Amino acid sequence: MSSPTISSATASTALTSKQRQILLLTAAVSSGCGLAAELLLGTLTSYLVGAQALAYGVAVGGFLAAMGLGAYLSRFIAVGQHLSERSQQKQLIKSFFTIEIVLAPLVALVPLGLFALFTLSGPVWVGLTFSTLLLGVLSGMEVPLLTRLIELDQHDLSDSLAGVLALDYVGALAGSLLFPAVLLPWVGLLPSAFIIGSLPAWMVFVLARAFPQMRPWQYLGLGTAVALCVITPAVLPFSANLENTLYKAPVVWRQQSP
Repeated sequence: MSSPTISSATASTALTSKQRQILLLTAAVSSGCGLAAELLLGTLTSYLVGAQALAYGVAVGGFLAAMGLGAYLSRFIAVGQHLSERSQQKQLIKSFFTIEIVLAPLVALVPLGLFALFTLSGPVWVGLTFSTLLLGVLSGMEVPLLTRLIELDQHDLSDSLAGVLALDYVGALAGSLLFPAVLLPWVGLLPSAFIIGSLPAWMVFVLARAFPQMRPWQYLGLGTAVALCVITPAVLPFSANLENTLYKAPVVWRQQSP
């Protein structure tokens, strides 16, 4: 028979079916956002400087390397023998929310910042490298934190890892197809960044509603997501004004080609 203390600790971290499904869905969305952000940075840099192979090499390769660093750093979050499973769960969720709230505006604003840097004849490659590393480190923390959250409920690392990674790969496929096939041709490059950036904030809103102890976070998630969506239509005229500075005469016609 298990002791009352262990039973109580297990019960306090038990996830409902809905919570577990939302966490797995979050893994898919996180992966999709990360891969779409990689492609977006590579595409933007190749548009600006023309070195397509190098641009994608820095964006994708640097992003993956930074994700590895982020995954390693996640081991230092919510650790300590004095922490109960309940406290670990709360800290893991809070840390994940913090990462998503930071990622949301970064994913949206970094491409716009790189474009502005190019119009000012600034160091685009330095900006791309720094942005890639920053976004990669934060994105690399997501999957380990989600895996640990589900592991607290299942107490089985292999099952937790299998479930999260399966949805992670599905999300990566969705992100790799939706960005070039839907967002880029129909929305445009820079507005796509704001739409992609709003997704982490929407995840905070949905997750906070699923976990009663984290309800206050839903307002921050909702506010950030709505703000990014509202700003999206204004991105095109702002980027157009930036582009006008590149030429000696005003641009009279713009069209997004296939």
